[in-house]
Amino acid sequence: MTAFGRFFHGANQMAAQRDYYTKRGAEELAERIRIYWRGRGKFPRVWTEPLTFTQEAKLKENGTPHTVTLYMVRSNMVGGLPV
Repeated sequence: MTAFGRFFHGANQMAAQRDYYTKRGAEELAERIRIYWRGRGKFPRVWTEPLTFTQEAKLKENGTPHTVTLYMVRSNMVGGLPV
């Protein structure tokens, strides 16, 4: 395995242990991205946004749809690099 492959293999294991879809997890990831690029003299805009899904097929006991809110990290970077 190349050094590149080892890096991403380790990154995938770390990601499996974290929850980036909760508000707290997404905000922590956004801050990690900011810190990473700040250390390299770049200052991309990174923020979190809620994404709400409504499952009509799965109704709660009172007949209302089941709603799930996940959070995603957004940025103004292009191709993973600051603009």
